[in-house]
Amino acid sequence: MVVDFAKVNVKEQPLLILQNMDDTPIGVLKYAFNVEADLCYNEVSTLSFELPGYVDGKQTPNYEKVVGMRIIDLKDYGRFLLVDPKTESDGVREVKSCTAYSLEYEFTFKKLVLTAGTYNLWNPIAPNDTIIGMILDLMPSWKIGQVDATLIDKYRTFDDSGDQNIYNFIKSDLQESYGCVFDFDTYNRLIYVRDIANEPETTPVLFSMDNLIKEVSVEEDTESIVTQLSVYGADNVDIRSVNPMGTTSLINLDYFMTHDYFSQDIINKYNDWKETFQSYQRSYFNLTVEEALKTAQLLTEQAAITTLEGELKSLENIQATTIQAIAQELKSQSDLNKVNQDISAKKSEITAKQNKLEDIQAEVDELDEKMQAINEKTKLSAFFTEDEYKIIDRYLKEDSISEDSFVAIEVDSFDSAGESIPATGSIFNIMDATVTKVTNEAGKDIYSIVGGKIGCSTSGFVLNADIIRASLDFDETHDLLFTARLSAGTLNGETFPSGCVSVAGTGSTVTSNVVPDSSVGGAIEEGSTISFKIGDADLYFTRSTTEYEKRAVEWDLLDYGMELMERVSYPSYTCSLDLANFLAMSEFEPFKNNLILGSRLYWQKSSGEVMRPYLISVRIPFEDLTGFEVELSSKYYANGDGFNYIDLIEDSNTAGKTLDSGKWTYSQFVNSGAETSLSRFTKEALDIAKNNILSSSGQDISWSESGLRLRKRKEDNPEEYEPYEIWMNNGQIMFTTDNWATANLAIGQMKTEDGGIMSGVIADSLIGKLLAGSSLIIESAKKDGDISVFRVDGSGASLHNAIFDIYNGNQVQITLNPYSGFAIGKYPLYSGDEYTIDEDNASFWVDINGNVHIKGTLEGCDGKFSGELVAASGRFKGVVQASDYQDLNGRSMLTSSYKFSPTYLELRGLTISNGSKNTLVIDSAGNITMDGNITLGSGSRINWNTVTQLGTNPQISNLEDDMDYRLTRINTQLDGVYEEIDWLSENMWTEREIRNISSTVITDELVSAPNIKGAYIQGGTIQGCDFLFGDYGVIYDGYGSDGVSRTDLVYIESTRGIAIVADEGMALRAGNGIWIPDDVHIMVNGDYVNLGSVIEDLLAK
Repeated sequence: MVVDFAKVNVKEQPLLILQNMDDTPIGVLKYAFNVEADLCYNEVSTLSFELPGYVDGKQTPNYEKVVGMRIIDLKDYGRFLLVDPKTESDGVREVKSCTAYSLEYEFTFKKLVLTAGTYNLWNPIAPNDTIIGMILDLMPSWKIGQVDATLIDKYRTFDDSGDQNIYNFIKSDLQESYGCVFDFDTYNRLIYVRDIANEPETTPVLFSMDNLIKEVSVEEDTESIVTQLSVYGADNVDIRSVNPMGTTSLINLDYFMTHDYFSQDIINKYNDWKETFQSYQRSYFNLTVEEALKTAQLLTEQAAITTLEGELKSLENIQATTIQAIAQELKSQSDLNKVNQDISAKKSEITAKQNKLEDIQAEVDELDEKMQAINEKTKLSAFFTEDEYKIIDRYLKEDSISEDSFVAIEVDSFDSAGESIPATGSIFNIMDATVTKVTNEAGKDIYSIVGGKIGCSTSGFVLNADIIRASLDFDETHDLLFTARLSAGTLNGETFPSGCVSVAGTGSTVTSNVVPDSSVGGAIEEGSTISFKIGDADLYFTRSTTEYEKRAVEWDLLDYGMELMERVSYPSYTCSLDLANFLAMSEFEPFKNNLILGSRLYWQKSSGEVMRPYLISVRIPFEDLTGFEVELSSKYYANGDGFNYIDLIEDSNTAGKTLDSGKWTYSQFVNSGAETSLSRFTKEALDIAKNNILSSSGQDISWSESGLRLRKRKEDNPEEYEPYEIWMNNGQIMFTTDNWATANLAIGQMKTEDGGIMSGVIADSLIGKLLAGSSLIIESAKKDGDISVFRVDGSGASLHNAIFDIYNGNQVQITLNPYSGFAIGKYPLYSGDEYTIDEDNASFWVDINGNVHIKGTLEGCDGKFSGELVAASGRFKGVVQASDYQDLNGRSMLTSSYKFSPTYLELRGLTISNGSKNTLVIDSAGNITMDGNITLGSGSRINWNTVTQLGTNPQISNLEDDMDYRLTRINTQLDGVYEEIDWLSENMWTEREIRNISSTVITDELVSAPNIKGAYIQGGTIQGCDFLFGDYGVIYDGYGSDGVSRTDLVYIESTRGIAIVADEGMALRAGNGIWIPDDVHIMVNGDYVNLGSVIEDLLAK
């Protein structure tokens, strides 16, 4: 709690102002008495007071408004949230007893739910995905006052946060994991976060026996010294790979390296070892970076080989398809040659990559050898003789520490597979990071990057993410290796919680703003930005844990272990100071004005040595200032002034304790982190229960006719009991957490719903290593209000109204669902709800209607399908039997007798055999080779006109058969002659017709003949001809459109005249009249007469 002590005056009556939650004032509680404030650093501060119901017979102003969820402003000190005031009355006097907690108590009202993953504590530029940003989203009335710069972009890994309120999560997880302290300004609702590694302010306040200290007690703790500390994270993470000694242990004997314990020769050898260890730290670190990069390159090249092998498989499939197409004359040999060339080239690529992989592995082996050489050189035992080391060994006090936040966590996503793509020409930009550059003895530049942001865009790959840690290796030949452990980011527009990216190949340029660090002689260069352009390289991205990510976590764990080792390798001291109340002394007002909770102040020991403890809390009983108390940090260490921020975290309480606690830090290592969360929870819960029993007090045990009751009296009010009780009676042991408003656990005999009696345990939770019995029933309410039931009994196991899912870490899911069936495929198998299978992700599924869907290969010995089987392609090795075969248009290819129709037979040869002997062979050229007879039925014929006979039939062996054969041929030929004669007799011309034909001339423009008889002339011109009609001959223009009826119009035209001669007369008939022009003349009795005039004369008469 932030308090400005310069503004307070403890000698004045405190002013309490009642406010609403919206900060509007309600009134002053001027009759409050027994006011006491306990102002704390790193704890919830408390304010207690009492308020009378009546004063001088009148109700106290605002008395009825003093209720929970209202704010009490202790003027100039801070604001407090009133919680559950109690009213007590003896019939004469009524008083409200009130307790309020500093305003950060509001953080207990909300819960923060985190899934397992790696999280950034704070980044003011991009706060949304940080832990503090998430807290601010849930607590919008609060804002950030200040966060130490060293905490920005600091990452830690967490399991699921569970069911905790935000305040408890801050105290039990955040402060411990990130090494920080949260402080709260209750007037402005501001949050301050301090790094425990940063030196806090030391205020000009000095306590000594000469001024304010009444009494001092100091107790030394040498028993807790640890000089050899094994450092572990969770899930098999340790410091072995980054520790120059190659072990999980760190050693510090500095405290004992004095003449009180060892000779100067031993001290010199120890100092030589320590200098050697420190001198190899940087080079060993560089080797581990290079080895991690090479390991990442291995992954990148292996991923590239996997991609190439997939491309090779596709080419081989094309090869098989091409061979089949050539057999069907759909493709040519040149097509196959091209595919074969591609396959050969792809195999060459794979071979080259495999060779490169072997080279990289050789480099990794060489790096391992160098690291092992350093391991040997930094062994502590290597600096002493055997007898000397035996003495040294007596001072090696071993212990271990585990910090669960150091973990290379497996992804919680089922999409964790890596992908490899070419990255040629892409540019990577990193900014707002801590960039450190060193150049090793081989002239290779090694960049270490912590924090910041990375951006990259290349073909099919757009990456933007926060960096946890990264490394870049770039040498004179432009070989480039880059790998980065990433926090939240986006890949091609899709978000991911964490991942790892690696690039291996060549780089064209690397630029940065690093400058030499003069504090180390310029051997190290530091900056904040770096960018590099890729030449020819492969990029590999994965959401799963990589070797580099594990190594990055191990580096952080080593730093953490070395900081801790500096502290625990010295004895600690616990002190207690009894101080006078200087807040009320005017001569010490400068002390009061300079007090800051959480800051250091000075304590001068009687020996003259000055220590700097922390100010932890100030307790002010305003009505009796003699009870004033100041609490200082009580534990300090022999190395320096010794008080540490970290002890404040370990000693802090939460509004609801958590189970995980440590000996020095945040968690106690057990069995190399190999325990499961369940076994760890069980052990810790039992340990805490045991410790509570061993340290218990104020217990009340009563035994009467109502049974045995176990209760605990309240420390602040012995007349009342805590709400947690145990009661034994009627063959039962009952537990309660709310003073028997309900029972939350029962052991013994209980009545069933049907009135029977059964023995057992009823509880909210059953936790242990073995659950054994003859039957099991688990019921759970679903989101829609329905009930799911899992039952195991003598009849087997059943799951009712529920889904059974199986997953693994390779994003494979198997689901059994009564609503949608059974499915196997890639997670997630459901699209939108639990009733719809995602057909894009599923590779095999059977729906509830019995339909089976398969994307892979179906293999089996036999089977039966009663419905329709549809497939894109397939091969059958056995018998295929069907009632019909259809073409692509659905037309049957069989005849009615279930034989293939000739329409669908396109043969390029035919061979008929009898056992091993071919009896008939027809090749694609039509040549027939036959071993057998030809039998022709009645009426059969053979046309020999187009056949060249090479001899008599070799099958005819005697003269009679030969004559029969020849007669048969003659008769066949005579039959043809008879048919020709019959036709000629029917169509023979007369002699006159033959003569006429002989004098007829036919050209392309003219037909000239003496007579044309019986001919049908149509559509032409007849010139200079006599028409001999004979008896009743006619001229007509042809037949009508029906081919039978004659048309009724004849057009005769002549430029010189037309003569019509009829010996016996001529008649002209026209049904609708005859049109005769004026210039038509006819000859009558040898004279020409104008036909029109004749007709006019006739009409006139």
